Amino acid sequence: MRINLLPAMKTQSLLSLASLVLAVQLPAASNPKIYVNIVGDVFAPGYVAPKPDQPAYYVLYDAGFIERGDPVANDNPPPAADVTRALSQYLPASNFLPASAAHGPTLLLVAHWGVMRNDTMEISPPFEIRPSLRARIRLVSTPDIAQRIERELTDRIYRRELRSNIAWPRMLSNTDQDALDVARDDHYFVIVTAYDYAAALKKQISPVWRVKLSTYTRRTSMADALPSLIRNGRTYFGRSTPEPVNDRMLLRPETEVKLGELQILGEAPPPAEIAPSVLDTIRQAESSALSGAKAEPADETKAAVPAALNNRLEKYRAEKLALQNELKTQLERAAPGADTTRTVENFNRAHADRIAALNRELESIRSELARLAAANTEPGKGKSIQALRDEFATANY
Repeated sequence: MRINLLPAMKTQSLLSLASLVLAVQLPAASNPKIYVNIVGDVFAPGYVAPKPDQPAYYVLYDAGFIERGDPVANDNPPPAADVTRALSQYLPASNFLPASAAHGPTLLLVAHWGVMRNDTMEISPPFEIRPSLRARIRLVSTPDIAQRIERELTDRIYRRELRSNIAWPRMLSNTDQDALDVARDDHYFVIVTAYDYAAALKKQISPVWRVKLSTYTRRTSMADALPSLIRNGRTYFGRSTPEPVNDRMLLRPETEVKLGELQILGEAPPPAEIAPSVLDTIRQAESSALSGAKAEPADETKAAVPAALNNRLEKYRAEKLALQNELKTQLERAAPGADTTRTVENFNRAHADRIAALNRELESIRSELARLAAANTEPGKGKSIQALRDEFATANY
């Protein structure tokens, strides 16, 4: 994997355009519209988006190419420089500018890009969503929508017992169902996450915002799609979208812009170096999340999880597994063609007290993990606590 820091950790050049040449408008036949999905999240409380007279300054970290799912012949990724060049070109539309000698960075921007496809060879554990589908659901949805979809799909697996011939009533809202329908396709994507630069210098990982840009792999190539996604999503950097933004947008600009020769104006001093361990922690955590894999169990040598809470986690998991096994046994005993929905409903009524107690404990665990995450931002500890938070975010019995 090629990993670059832009501006470079050595010296970087300040560039100026000598000339611009505007070409004629592109013919419609050579400039089709593509479906673009945009999801923006803001994590930092009280975050204020930059303004034209108050821009934010950044350092860009190319975390590299990710390919998820079945490989496709001749679907080759573009050079990493094409992605970083497009980001540098269009980030100013949202008032984000590269750091310079006069303006030090306040944000570390981490970019992942690539393709997510269906994985026909993957093996899913019982009663779990296929990881490649989970990855695409999280790509095209807000966190709240993704959690509702994942819970609904998990419930469907329980009820249907993987019997594809049993009809299932639609339970998702129109917005959630639309997101699920979008997630079933293969997607090219660019994801940019902003982290607090000053915190990263102190080996603390503090996300500020994230934007997820994606499009179907149909009708375009990865080399054309990735710069197009950045251009079409240029006004959404640093913004929150309550729901996914879905629209058809031109693959290329209506007017082609050719840049003239670049003139070197001077050298900017290097920004203060962020510890490689911090960058590696961020890259690994984001790559794991993008793969759709479930969170890894917490490592007690890293995570500051009190023993009492750890015992509660183990007890919750054991009780949840016991309920799942009891339900599975009843479904296996049902006669062929029996109404499994009624079986599940009867099970839920019979065990309502246990389920209610389990749900109360789940909410209490979520609150405690959120408190611990806020108090433990050092990479080794934060990584494990965040993995637990991810595990329990979509948990249900």
